[in-house]
Amino acid sequence: MPQQQILAVIRQLAAEEKAITTAAVRARLTRPVPLSELLALVSRYKQSPDSLPPLTAASLQDSNTHAESELSARLLTLEQLVAEQALRLDRLEHLLVTTLGGKLD
Repeated sequence: MPQQQILAVIRQLAAEEKAITTAAVRARLTRPVPLSELLALVSRYKQSPDSLPPLTAASLQDSNTHAESELSARLLTLEQLVAEQALRLDRLEHLLVTTLGGKLD
């Protein structure tokens, strides 16, 4: 399974036309993988990109599921931030109206 995750990240970086380095691949991995396997696959890709084994359907689905959960978490965080800012704006407007004695023009 670690091999499939490494391969998915390598292909993702290649599709984005980013440099395929051990650090770049490692930064995108969601789980720890054996360093020896990571080094071997990155080295193999650099020598011959077409020599990597194909991805399995399960690893593609795993990758999509992870991306969806990351997006959902990010969306939830942003929604909470917007709600907090709206509440803060309401408080500031109320304070301003109170300070100006009901005249907000």
